[in-house]
Amino acid sequence: MVVLLGTVWPHSHQHDLGDVVRRRSCQMEDVILKSASLHTCVCQVNPATDTDMALRGPCPVLLLTLALLAASVALTLGQRWNPLNDVFRRKHADFPKTVSTNNNAYCNKMMWDRVMYLKYSNTFIHAEEKDIRKVCTTAGLSAGPYQYESKNPFSITICTLNPWSFSYTGTSVSQKIVIACLNRLPAFYVTSI
Repeated sequence: MVVLLGTVWPHSHQHDLGDVVRRRSCQMEDVILKSASLHTCVCQVNPATDTDMALRGPCPVLLLTLALLAASVALTLGQRWNPLNDVFRRKHADFPKTVSTNNNAYCNKMMWDRVMYLKYSNTFIHAEEKDIRKVCTTAGLSAGPYQYESKNPFSITICTLNPWSFSYTGTSVSQKIVIACLNRLPAFYVTSI
């Protein structure tokens, strides 16, 4: 709540106290202090309802326009975009591997940091995104509809939840991976072989 103090000089120097009260957005319940030579109006202004005093936020139409412009520029430059690929990277990509004391501590940290706690199992791939992407094109063999098996093994960490202690057990291995691809981008992790 913002409080404004406005001073009103005697009637000879000012039009009307009521005019000043309206100009200052004072309400009937606001306090008007009177002294011999001047009047003071104490106004409480609510920024949510008083549009003259409210902060102006970003225009939603402008934000939408900028988002569409960014998407069209990305498409024009030939960069593919797939929201499932964003989710895949958040859930499964970790390069370089986050430093931790051991695999169990690594899994507990990563599952909490990536907001996947209480998920039974998750695999983190420790390779550059471009190398993971290549499994969907040149570095992978078809393993079913939309699924590709990597030709080469990847360094991965498999995190498994221990339901009795609500903590994760981590195992680091080097194995081939099978991922589902959409528009030649990784969308889902299937398994490791």
